[in-house]
Amino acid sequence: MQKRIWQIVLACLLTVGIISVGSYYITFVSKTIYNESSAHLTEIYHQTNQSLHNLVGNNFNTMEMWLPYLMK
Repeated sequence: MQKRIWQIVLACLLTVGIISVGSYYITFVSKTIYNESSAHLTEIYHQTNQSLHNLVGNNFNTMEMWLPYLMK
């Protein structure tokens, strides 16, 4: 009878341990995915911002070149 109780206690401890490790792993993976996704979105934002900045700059330069002809 004493051996059976120890087996039940051991099984409960193993179950709790497995659930704890699984929970920690899921939390770790979720944080890692979030951080990588945020970094990727930030990189895309900066690239888009730079492209828009270049496009607007080119448009202003073109407008300044045409300004003398439009003033006539």
